[in-house]
Amino acid sequence: MSTGKATRASGRATISDVASIAKTGKTSVSRYLNGEQHLLSDDLKQRIEQAIQQLDYRPS
Repeated sequence: MSTGKATRASGRATISDVASIAKTGKTSVSRYLNGEQHLLSDDLKQRIEQAIQQLDYRPS
């Protein structure tokens, strides 16, 4: 049974996984995570946040 979480072999979600789910690039996800949200549209911020929650993403 699938949990709906796209992760690498280690079982941890990556920035690439978040970007894929949010339909954006790794740079945008990195900007979001590093507090540069003012550079992103409201729609993109929402998609990234939803992907982070869906994947239970935790920065290393």
